[in-house]
Amino acid sequence: MNSAEKTLRHIRRVNELVGECAIEFIRRGAAHDQSKLTNAELGPLAEIDDLIEREGQAAFGSDEYERRRQMLKPMLEHHYARNSHHPEHYENGVNGMDLFDVLEMVCDWKAASERGEESSINLKAACERFGIDAQLQEIITNHCERQGWKVES
Repeated sequence: MNSAEKTLRHIRRVNELVGECAIEFIRRGAAHDQSKLTNAELGPLAEIDDLIEREGQAAFGSDEYERRRQMLKPMLEHHYARNSHHPEHYENGVNGMDLFDVLEMVCDWKAASERGEESSINLKAACERFGIDAQLQEIITNHCERQGWKVES
């Protein structure tokens, strides 16, 4: 096999592997947060939605945000146990995640940021909350910026 044939074989294999990853990521997108449609999660989420309608969104990381998270603690424990894109799913947090989990988590952060008026991801607060180191934070920032997403860091 000559060099060009070896290179083409390599290119085809990478294409195949990237395709497998794309399929997995599409599957994860379709299954994302389906547990929120169960009775264990739907009722508490409706209550918090009513609170948000009355009092407005709470800024990520604020005291009010944390108070609301405590109100939802049993529901969140149920949710985290069933959704691996949350660091809380793993005993060792972000260190237990794989790249699919991390990328789905970042997409989740982006979608959640669009609920508020700013629509920017507060990466600094999120990374501090989950103990994400500077290198991974920079990788996440690079991704968000390449996607054209507004980031607070």
